Amino acid sequence: MMQRDPKNTQLTHLGARDAISQFTFLCEIAMPQLTNLSSNSPVFRKLVEPLQQCLIKNPHARACQTTSDSEWLETGVLRVLSEVVSGRHFLQKLFYLGKVICVGTFFATLRSSRRLSHLRDTLSSLLDLMLEKRQDADPLREFDELNSFQVFATDGHYHAHACHDPKIGGKHRSAQHFYCLNYRSLGLSHFALAEIGNDVKKESDLKACKKKNAEEMRQGAGKGIRTLYVWDRAIIDYKFWVEMKKKAVYFLTLCKSNLRFELEKDLEFNSDDAVNQGVLCDQMVRSKTDGISVRRVSYRCPASGKVFNFLTNLHHSVRPGVVALLYKMRWDIEKVFDEIKNRLGEKKSWSTNPNGKMAQAYFICLAHNLLRLLEDQLEAEGATNEQDPERRRLRLEEALERRHFKLNDAPNLLKLTNRLVQRSTILIRWLRPHLQLPVLWSDAVLSLRASYVEFSR
Repeated sequence: MMQRDPKNTQLTHLGARDAISQFTFLCEIAMPQLTNLSSNSPVFRKLVEPLQQCLIKNPHARACQTTSDSEWLETGVLRVLSEVVSGRHFLQKLFYLGKVICVGTFFATLRSSRRLSHLRDTLSSLLDLMLEKRQDADPLREFDELNSFQVFATDGHYHAHACHDPKIGGKHRSAQHFYCLNYRSLGLSHFALAEIGNDVKKESDLKACKKKNAEEMRQGAGKGIRTLYVWDRAIIDYKFWVEMKKKAVYFLTLCKSNLRFELEKDLEFNSDDAVNQGVLCDQMVRSKTDGISVRRVSYRCPASGKVFNFLTNLHHSVRPGVVALLYKMRWDIEKVFDEIKNRLGEKKSWSTNPNGKMAQAYFICLAHNLLRLLEDQLEAEGATNEQDPERRRLRLEEALERRHFKLNDAPNLLKLTNRLVQRSTILIRWLRPHLQLPVLWSDAVLSLRASYVEFSR
C-alpha cells in the first residue's frame, strides 16, 4: 500500500500494518459503499438468512475479538461459492472489497476445534431445518412402508491435497471424505474423513463405517425411526449388516458378480402393483461364504432393458419395486459431487490440518444446503428454469421409445429418478456476482428470470 506525500508528491512506503489500517479506514469512511460489500448484498443476506435460526441455541458459540462466529460461517460459505483458486486468492479478493481478514487469522480459525464444533452443530441444525421446510418436496412420502425411515445415499469423494500436505510413500495423497445425501430433503452432510497415513493410501468404506458407534450410524434418528444407507458395492459385509440391523440401521447395494448364494425362498410380491413394474424376482438367499441370509431383488429397467440385482437387509414389507427405486436414486449423490467439483470448483483441500479439512467439508455441505433453500425461494417467486426439466423429459421419452414404451405408461418410479438435483450453470453464474453486488432482491430475481429465458435455449 502506498501513500502520496502532499509536499513533493513522492510515494512513500508504509509498514504492512499501517497499510492495512489505512485501507480499512478508506473503505469505512471514504468508500462506505464498498465496506463489507459481500455481507451487505441483498442476495447474500437472503442466502445466509437460514443460518440465523441455526445460531440461536448453538452451545459452542462464543464472543470473539477478531471474527465473530456468524461472520466466520458466512466467510466460509462465501469461499465455497466464490470463483477462486486458493485461500490467499479469496482473502485478497475480499481485501479489495474492503473486508480485511488476515491470512494467519483465517487459517488459524480453520484449525480451531471449537470453531469446528460450532460449524458441525450449525450444519446439523440446518439439516433439521431443511427437513421441516422441504416436506412437500419429499419424493418418498407416497411410499407408506418408508414412513419410519430416514434414507441416505452415501459415497466417498476426494479433494486434491493442499499445497503443503506432507507426502505419503513419496507421493501426495488426496483427502478422502465420505458424504451423505438425504433422499427426503436433498440435504448434504459429512459422514467421515478417512484416516490416511504411513502405509495407508486409501480407507475402505467399511472401515469408515466400523469406526462409528451405533448412535453415529443412526445419524440422530429418534425413537421408532430407522436409518437406511444406499451405498455402492464397497459396503457389502453381511456380519456387519446383521449387527447394525439390531440397532435399526439398514443397507442397500448392488450385488457383486462374484458372489455366490443358495436360494432359501422366493418372496411373494404383487406383480400387478405399478410400483413393482420391472421386478423379476424377490428372494431370500444365503451367502455360501458367510452362511448369512440376505434379500436379493432382480429388476429390469424399462428405459435401458438392463437387469440389476440388489442386496439389502430390509424386510420384505418394503416392496421390491421401492428397493429398485431407492438404489436408482443413489445417482443423485454423484450429481452433487460433480457440481461440487466442476461448478463450484471445490477440487483442492483448503488446509493441511485435519480440522481444516473437516471444516472445508462442512462448509461445502453448508453452502450446498443454503443454495437448495435459496432455490426454493427463487422458484416460489417465479424464477424457474423451465428448459432443464423439459430436456430431461425428452431424453427419458426417447429412451423409452427405443424400448417400445410410452412415457405415460412408464412407472412412476422411473419418473422419480429423473428429478432435478443438480442446479444449472446459469444459476451459479447469476449467483456469484450478486453475492457482492448491492442489487435489490426483487431486481436480482428479475435478472435471473431473464437469464433463464435468454440462456436456456
